[in-house]
Amino acid sequence: MGAWRHVMPGPGGSPAASPDPGGSASPSAPPGSPVPGIGAAPSTAPSPPASTPPPAGPPVLKLAIPRAGATGVSVRQRLLLRFDRQVVGASGRTVFVQDMATGRKVAALLHYDAHSFTLTLKPALALVRHHRYAIVLTGLRGRDGSVMARRTWGFTTGT
Repeated sequence: MGAWRHVMPGPGGSPAASPDPGGSASPSAPPGSPVPGIGAAPSTAPSPPASTPPPAGPPVLKLAIPRAGATGVSVRQRLLLRFDRQVVGASGRTVFVQDMATGRKVAALLHYDAHSFTLTLKPALALVRHHRYAIVLTGLRGRDGSVMARRTWGFTTGT
């Protein structure tokens, strides 16, 4: 990295470089010469591309484990939901597992990883063997506030 330079007005008020304490300024530069980068014409180098804005609209579910209609799912299976972008509002009211025989929600721990856009549900107790459950997503939002349509799909546990 280059050394700092002291800039003082030269003849006619234009900036001129004075030698820096380390002696790196060129003593052969005529007084009143502009300091490189100060008062010079704008660079014609292309500016870096602007960062891509996040996609608009509601989040899209890209991966669900277990998948719709899966059978023989482990009674201790963690449920994994991966989205195409960050989701907002994940809670036990918006993401849950439902017992299809009773209609009741299954108590579960919910974890969201904002880096991978992944929600993981871990049922608090083992699920019942050979039983149908549904995963329900309702009211999840994108960062722009757009609401994802309600999604529901079922799976059956094994032994």
